[in-house]
Amino acid sequence: MKCLSLLITLLLGGLGSYAKEGRDLVRFCAMGDVPYTSFESKLLPLQLAGLPRDLAFAIHVGDIKSGKGPCPRETYERVSGILAKSPLPMFVLPGDNEWNDCPDPAAAWPLWLEYFNRFNRRWDTPFSVERDTRQPQSFAFVHREVLFLGFFIVGGKVHDEAEWKTRHADSLTWLRAQLESHAETVSSAVVFAHARPAKTQKDFFDGFSRASEAFRKPVLYLHGDGHRWIKDRPFAAKNIQRIQVDQGRLGPPVCVTVSSNPEEPFRFDRRLDQQPLVRRYPVEGLTRGPDKGSLVIVGGAGGDHRRTIFRRFLELAGGKEARVVVVPTASESAPRQNAKGFIATHCFPGKLQPKSVTILHTKDPKEADTNAFIAPLAEATGVWFTGGRQWRIVDAYGGTKSETAFRQVLERGGAIGGSSAGATIQGSFLARGDTKGNTLMIGDHQRGFAYLENAAIDQHVIARGRQLDLIRLLEDPKGLMNKRFDRNKLLGIGIDENNAIVVRGNHFTVIGDENGGALVYDPSTWHPGLPDKHKFILLGPGSRYDLTKRKVEKQVPSSPPPGKRN
Repeated sequence: MKCLSLLITLLLGGLGSYAKEGRDLVRFCAMGDVPYTSFESKLLPLQLAGLPRDLAFAIHVGDIKSGKGPCPRETYERVSGILAKSPLPMFVLPGDNEWNDCPDPAAAWPLWLEYFNRFNRRWDTPFSVERDTRQPQSFAFVHREVLFLGFFIVGGKVHDEAEWKTRHADSLTWLRAQLESHAETVSSAVVFAHARPAKTQKDFFDGFSRASEAFRKPVLYLHGDGHRWIKDRPFAAKNIQRIQVDQGRLGPPVCVTVSSNPEEPFRFDRRLDQQPLVRRYPVEGLTRGPDKGSLVIVGGAGGDHRRTIFRRFLELAGGKEARVVVVPTASESAPRQNAKGFIATHCFPGKLQPKSVTILHTKDPKEADTNAFIAPLAEATGVWFTGGRQWRIVDAYGGTKSETAFRQVLERGGAIGGSSAGATIQGSFLARGDTKGNTLMIGDHQRGFAYLENAAIDQHVIARGRQLDLIRLLEDPKGLMNKRFDRNKLLGIGIDENNAIVVRGNHFTVIGDENGGALVYDPSTWHPGLPDKHKFILLGPGSRYDLTKRKVEKQVPSSPPPGKRN
């Protein structure tokens, strides 16, 4: 009897632990805001091919193109063709970039319906999918005790107030009905839409929060629109967890596991780019400059070369017709910046000067996310980021309308330049991005603005004896780098003071002080035992480098003065 009692106790104890931990119910993946560029159109199929086959489905939460420019049929057809090759059933929701933000929303909408409406029907699935009769782009189905809901709620401009009000009201009515009808039979709900919570959708999100609170079970709201990863609880209903997915070029699709464990109903895996198919994407296809526009990336200081380098930036930004926006936010003294002083410092009197210079500064991301704040960027032909601490730029503008507007300057063929912190922010990995100090190469801020994709940029390199620092970053011996970055594929670029690289397309040239230059670190060429001094090459002014092939096209020697080399 004692043995039987002990066995029963162990079994009950084990079952109690199992009930507390719960069991995994459904796994799926989600993506959004992709593909914006030709590079992303090549990367997305590989990300899809690398999806685990045991996932139940995939969903694209909207924005199949960038927010500027025309909305031609070819774009819808091309992206539809990419998503149709998904190995998993694929749901697609509308975003603002392919509808209400198009030059002609009325012409764009029929194209979305033709290529993406009821997209999941291309696959045989076990789901019994319902559609809202008033908003058929919205869907609902229950799978393994989880209620999945997709809604036609977009970001972007309000092009028709009456339509928005009606659509939000219809969606909210259907949401309430679905939550109420399934409340007794499901363990949780996952709600998809394109839009992040904002004032233009307040009528929907306020009602969504109240309906979720009445549901009394875990709710996940997963959306795109903002481009950077967010995991928080911004709603009044505390049973709602919110996820904003990475923009496609910044991170792979996120894998979500829904569990019956009430203490952790949702788990997230952002490492799907570690799948073998994606890892085999050729190195030469990953590091690249912008499709349009130019970059001028300066290693700091400037000295006698400051005006020469800035003159090159002005030429690329439109010459005498250049309209330059200066962003001094990286600097502690940013409020003291003024347009007159900036011109005096960077331009020769009476020589080439921009048509206008506007100082744009805030520390508040809410202000940076307003149309009023970004208004000067609408007509800008160039943006210049000053020196300081690069994480301040990310804190102020990351994931806001300002970040989008900066990139749109490039997409219009303009120029983005910057010195020191303004150089590092242009890479995809943010070197020296720790708020505790600039000696930490891998810190609490790791995402740059990726104008130069798949690259980490350092500055003041030779002058401050930093030649080995990018090696340590790319080796990452302590494993501090965020897993969405593949350090073996990052290209390190270190730029000395009084020097700059000018990036046009997938090539850069070095300009500036003949005693300095740019250092290039390619970890794909390293092997065990290779001395540190052979892990980089020094390119003097006049040198040219191919980013896609990772090949020196022209190398001009540089001879830094004694004491500047390690």
